[in-house]
Amino acid sequence: MLPANILRKLRTDHTCQKGRPVKPCATDQRWMSGRGSPNRASTSQRCQTNLELRAEFCESEAVSPSDMQPVQSPKETIQCEIEPHRKAELPSVLVVDDDADNLLFARYALESLSFRVTAIASGIQTVEAALACLPDVILLDLRLNDISGFEVFSRLRARKQLDAVPIIAVTALAQPSQRKEALSVGFSDYLLKPYMIGDLDRMIKRHLSSL
Repeated sequence: MLPANILRKLRTDHTCQKGRPVKPCATDQRWMSGRGSPNRASTSQRCQTNLELRAEFCESEAVSPSDMQPVQSPKETIQCEIEPHRKAELPSVLVVDDDADNLLFARYALESLSFRVTAIASGIQTVEAALACLPDVILLDLRLNDISGFEVFSRLRARKQLDAVPIIAVTALAQPSQRKEALSVGFSDYLLKPYMIGDLDRMIKRHLSSL
């Protein structure tokens, strides 16, 4: 009887391109069952017999022998492990607004635009929060309960780490004089509430591109 390793080879040697196993002939079946004497045949003779069987089977399946491809053994499979690229860090935005609904909407809008968001409701804590997260852009409400937005702006600009960060005034005050005042003291831009998400996106990206 053939050794087990040869039997396995005869059963799983090669396939046609269609992926179906080679149909063994009667002689090959006798070899695999151990009733023949294949040990007397040379290795080249067995290989030739197997190739002929493959050609015969593939011809019957309307597949050319030239289209036959060997089955790749697991040992021949090359495993490539490529370290994934680290995602570029998303721009960060600090939002300061004492109205809970406005703060919630701003967070939703910014996160939907793929910004990292820090949101606080206290003007007094703005400088501390800004120094902690070092945002790329700050959205600052001008009318806060605890302190004026203009005062918060002055405190932010007094810190060297924050003196170049774009600060956008956000307010519901639509008077032209308010906008003029905000821009005159050094605010980077003026955003009127309620605002559209698209307008917010364009304004922030315009200032990010100028950094």
